[in-house]
Amino acid sequence: MISQKQSQITNEILDGNLVKLMFKLSIPSTLGILMLSLNTFIDALFAGRFIGENALAGISLALPIITIINGFAFCIGVGSASVMSRAIGYGDVKTQSKIFGNLIVMSVVVSLLITIIGYHFGEKLILLMGGTGEVTLEGTKYFNTYILGSVFLILAEACNKLIKSEGEIKLTSIFDWLFV
Repeated sequence: MISQKQSQITNEILDGNLVKLMFKLSIPSTLGILMLSLNTFIDALFAGRFIGENALAGISLALPIITIINGFAFCIGVGSASVMSRAIGYGDVKTQSKIFGNLIVMSVVVSLLITIIGYHFGEKLILLMGGTGEVTLEGTKYFNTYILGSVFLILAEACNKLIKSEGEIKLTSIFDWLFV
């Protein structure tokens, strides 16, 4: 059964003022993206100030690889969100009830594969990005630390996209502030 709040959100998405809805949905999403960017900035700030320039250079080499990994989370989340949005629009409660479980399974499987492959080839990827000596060591440490937590990051990002598709934009912004 669809709750009254869900029904109200669905009606707003389907029949509401599009300009108002665009701002209502985009402002919290933009704040969430800023929080994620702030996380990377703080990593770089601490590395550069307290560990040294080699650590900062290592992070710079790891970030393009990490961005690709984040792309997998976005793909899972956006794909699930697309299916959820269509199911909401069609009133297909059966499909809506299956999506979250599928998202969890897919996120865990993909992230475990990424973790295994990434941890095994992390140093080689940093070398491929141009790392040498101490920079490679620092970049590999940062990347391996990131990759070991990737299951949680991928799950969080994929779930974030799915929650947004249900119209709960403020909730995802609160989670961004709490968990970044």
